[in-house]
Amino acid sequence: MSAKVKVFDLFKLLLGRYIIFSLIGVETLVLPYFLNKGVYAQVEFLKFTFILFNFVALGAGTGYITDTINSSNRTDLNAMVLIVGGGLYAFCVSAILLFLKLDVLAVLVWFSVLTILIESILKTREKYLAAMSFKPILAVTLIAGAVAFQVSDSSVSYYVLFSVALSFVLFAILACSFLIDKGYIKSQLQKINFLASIKGFWFCVKAGVLMNSATAILFIMLYMDRLFIKNHFNDFLADYSLAFAITQLTMVAVTTFSYTNIVALGKEGKNRLHSKVTEQMKKCFSLFVPLAIATLAFAYVAEKFYGYKYLFEICLIMVMLLGLANVFMSVNSVYIYLGKMKFLVILSLISCAISLLLYPLMLVAGIHGLYLVLIKTYSVFLILSIILYGYARKCTSHLLYE
Repeated sequence: MSAKVKVFDLFKLLLGRYIIFSLIGVETLVLPYFLNKGVYAQVEFLKFTFILFNFVALGAGTGYITDTINSSNRTDLNAMVLIVGGGLYAFCVSAILLFLKLDVLAVLVWFSVLTILIESILKTREKYLAAMSFKPILAVTLIAGAVAFQVSDSSVSYYVLFSVALSFVLFAILACSFLIDKGYIKSQLQKINFLASIKGFWFCVKAGVLMNSATAILFIMLYMDRLFIKNHFNDFLADYSLAFAITQLTMVAVTTFSYTNIVALGKEGKNRLHSKVTEQMKKCFSLFVPLAIATLAFAYVAEKFYGYKYLFEICLIMVMLLGLANVFMSVNSVYIYLGKMKFLVILSLISCAISLLLYPLMLVAGIHGLYLVLIKTYSVFLILSIILYGYARKCTSHLLYE
């Protein structure tokens, strides 16, 4: 495939992703208008919890992707083994949470695990836009549900749960339309062995658990920020939540590279990894700069429109530190193919520990305390990302002479 064709394909992917993720942009504009600050903050917190539960899948999705690429064994039966095995596993986790009377979390975790597994299957077929579609679908259901929520007596939890459940059904239907025809589903289901499905799911977990652990550790750092802000700076939680949503204008482009690199880097020969890593990072950075400027301009206008006093400043910290860190981290999937995942996990654990240990120093009253929390966490992210990128380049350069 020529370089021009690759660039054109990337442009189509980015354009398509922005079109479908424009629905999330609409959600970001509409929900703060319909919902008061307290309710909006709760909705965003539950959404973030749902995303965090992707990691309960223990990396089975990542393991399935890498095994499929390495073996070129892309059968629908293997995909359905993953879904059935993962569904049984998620049911067990949900049952434990129900026993503990955590009913909201029990429902969220089941849908979250199955969503990430379906998304992983779509990635191996290179149906990237379909794989990315769950969040935009969720945005639409949340907007539609916001109107009903305003005139009903339902709780925030059930409003979010209904939106998640409906979004999952629509996402699953869309995925099936891309993967296998209806008649074929029935014939493949008849071949499913539940014990074999559990074994297949566990095999995928073993193949992807290290990458999942590293990503989960980094995501937990962000989640701890949200918890800390909720507990100690609750007056600014809505500003933080809206700022985080607005910065997705930049993150959508940056994470497109992370999203596709797990497949793209796996297809490269080891002697090509060094140039590919450098090439992908440069492309990502070239998109980051203009989009970061556009995001900050939008945040400035949104601050005036919604009356969120600290929105622009929070967005500035997020874009400049977290956004740049994500640029460097966009090629982290190369560690899978280098066999260096333990290094990635250990360094991520050290970074997380440093971030957690610094929280007591952040208990400064007012908005300045919130700024310190964000600068602390995102600076740790940025330093980690630079170290990981430098080490990846060093390791891939050695492969040039093997």
